Amino acid sequence: MASIVIPDHMSKRVVILGFMLVVLAGCALEPQPLDHGHDRCAYCKMTLSDEQYGAELITSKGKFFTFDSVECLASHLATADLLPDHIHSLWVVDYENPPQLIPVDEAFFLHSRDLPSPMGMNLTAFGPGITQQAVQHSFFGEILDWQGVDSLVRVSMSGDRSMHLLESMQP
Repeated sequence: MASIVIPDHMSKRVVILGFMLVVLAGCALEPQPLDHGHDRCAYCKMTLSDEQYGAELITSKGKFFTFDSVECLASHLATADLLPDHIHSLWVVDYENPPQLIPVDEAFFLHSRDLPSPMGMNLTAFGPGITQQAVQHSFFGEILDWQGVDSLVRVSMSGDRSMHLLESMQP
């Protein structure tokens, strides 16, 4: 079996290149901190203003999109030409622990007039540090998972409001 001989002057370059490849391969795409007051929402183009709200989409190619609210993230996903395999991850600000971003599948959402969100759909994300029962005890509204948020936003975009959704907003 033949072996590959690397000249001494190239051996350092090969080692450095190999090290860089290992480091880059181990890099996970993690959310970037939102810069409220400076970042613009990829959907509505408004400047992020309320630190208890915001979201981030990371594509599988490593591109970051910031949003000023849960509803803007969901609206963007409903209208963009993004295939599921083009999305690396979705993140939302934990209302109780801003500016911490948490994965949407670890969050639950409250749809409530008691907590008006920046774009007016009254959707707020909560992380694992608080229970759904505690949130419902403090605020009137409907608890949703990410699929429920997606459905609510799509219904809102179509202009067709179901009685169930309207009733959930009544005191």
